[in-house]
Amino acid sequence: MTEPVTYPTLVPPPGWNRHVVGTQLRYLPPGTTPATARVAIVVSPRIPRLPRLPAPATLIAQTLDAERARAGFTVVAQSAPREVHTATGLTGVEVTARLRMGDGVERRIYDLFEGPTCYQGISYLAAEGEHDVHEAAFRAAAATIEPAPASGDVSALAHWTE
Repeated sequence: MTEPVTYPTLVPPPGWNRHVVGTQLRYLPPGTTPATARVAIVVSPRIPRLPRLPAPATLIAQTLDAERARAGFTVVAQSAPREVHTATGLTGVEVTARLRMGDGVERRIYDLFEGPTCYQGISYLAAEGEHDVHEAAFRAAAATIEPAPASGDVSALAHWTE
């Protein structure tokens, strides 16, 4: 039996368009398409909290390592994890990074929030020159992430952390 994919509940920036890319939800600025957008807010599926699941800072580091291996970019700079909070009471960690991809540089923000039943992630990807234009919209959306509703037994998903 396949468990349904669920996403953090949040308020996206007004006018931004939602697109599904694999298991991610991507919000793009008004007037852009997946082919033309130089900025995206990426909402990842909720990750059930299980006993062997690494801490959020470790998961973000593993995400960067996996993306680097798959996409072949270079991490130019990466911040240490810092604590962040939502307006709804969640606490998490944030890591920022600058990545060189071919001839361009992309700036990213990774936020991963902890709740009693799951982790909830949201990221901001932006071309170097576009980062500051929409960063406030990302931060406003991240601040609205709601705690996940209480769920049933997640022990059937324990293989995810093996």
